[in-house]
Order: sequence, then C-alpha cells, then structure tokens
Amino acid sequence: MTAVRVVKIGGSLLNWDELDFALQRWFGSRPPVSSLVVVGGGQAVDSLRTECQQGTMDDVTAHWEAIYTMDRHTQTLFDRMRGQLGHTCTLESQLPVAQLRLNTPNAIVFFQCASFLRSDDAAHSNGPLPCDWSVTSDSIAARLAETLHANLVLLKSTTPPDEPWREWDRPGFVDTFFPVAAQELNIVEAVNLRKW
Repeated sequence: MTAVRVVKIGGSLLNWDELDFALQRWFGSRPPVSSLVVVGGGQAVDSLRTECQQGTMDDVTAHWEAIYTMDRHTQTLFDRMRGQLGHTCTLESQLPVAQLRLNTPNAIVFFQCASFLRSDDAAHSNGPLPCDWSVTSDSIAARLAETLHANLVLLKSTTPPDEPWREWDRPGFVDTFFPVAAQELNIVEAVNLRKW
C-alpha cells in the first residue's frame, strides 16, 4: 500500500463557517499522500455525555450513539467536500474497501467507523477500544492509524500543548485513552485549523 495518513477532523470545527475553505487550503498544502478522514462528534456527542452524567443513558449505549453520530457527520462532510478537495474523494464504511481506495495516489477516503469498531477493532491483539468516555474520535483515529501503519494528523479548534504528543491527555487536549491507542504510532501531528 502507498503512504497513508489518517486525518481526524474535530467535531468542534463542524459549525465553523470557514471549515470548507480551511480544509481545501490544508489538503492543498500537504504532501501528496492518500488520506483516511475521520470526523468527530462535536456538540451532538457533548449532549450524549450530559445524558450519561444525568443518568438517563449508560456509557456503552452513549459510546455507540457517539460512533453513529460520527458516521453521520462523516457523510455530511463528505457530501459537502467531495467536489472541493481536488483529489479522488470517496466515502467508505468497510476497512478493506477503504484500503483499496487508499492505494490511489492522493485519494481522500472519508471513513465511517462503526463497522470497523464492531469487527476489526473487536479482534485487535491488544483488545478493543473501551466503550466509555475515555475514548473519543482521537483514540479511534489513532487505532485506525495503527491498523493502517499510517501517520496521524488531528485537526482541532485549539492549539496543541507544548508537551510531547504522548502526554497530550494530561492537559485534556485528547481523550485519556489516547496514549494507549497511539502508542505504536511514530508520527502524530496536531493543527489548530482555525489559526492555521
């Protein structure tokens, strides 16, 4: 397979009016590498977290609702961006198909994660990602990057801390499981897309 990067687009960026233009600029400025794109849950997932805190939903149910929310956001952003990024853009939900698409130079594959998490990740040698609030789209993107032997880029609304990326969970820049999910990765980059 050709060189690949996993790009996680933070859910906090989804309501930003300049997101489309910022993504065009960012992808246009990067080296020509195929990308698997994962989109975060944003405010909708924050609402699920509140329901858990109020005791109206359990963590496992909320976890899977958050995953389905991510998948819906991925579909929506794909529909908006597919003609704007200047590359071959596809939407996939099965990892083997996504891997085939990533063999196309400069491909951008928007990836819906639910099937991967239910099957491929469930059989991961280190065990599946926990189904609780220690895992967000950051850890999911890290697990995908590990599976694909890819680099990871986190596009966020905030500037990364000065600490090494393996310690980003301490100031809360990433979820608490991220250091475990990303432990096999060599390159992790974070970008404040609003200021990029």
